[in-house]
Amino acid sequence: MVTWTTNVPATSRVTYGASAPPTQVVEGTGLATSHSLTVTGLEQCTPYLVAVTSASPGCYEVTDDLGGAYHRFTT
Repeated sequence: MVTWTTNVPATSRVTYGASAPPTQVVEGTGLATSHSLTVTGLEQCTPYLVAVTSASPGCYEVTDDLGGAYHRFTT
């Protein structure tokens, strides 16, 4: 599960994968300030790269990918 917060109601999207750039996507529904999405289909003992994206109703979209270095976790 990937979680993050925004200071205004916004959409939720997680992009993840085992190589850069990650290409698997899971999206939430609706607008929220507390975001939590479950990623699926993960392989055991595998490092993954993750980026989160949120967009406000005014189409102001922000992606946190650590400047292209990506957040990381290993299963």
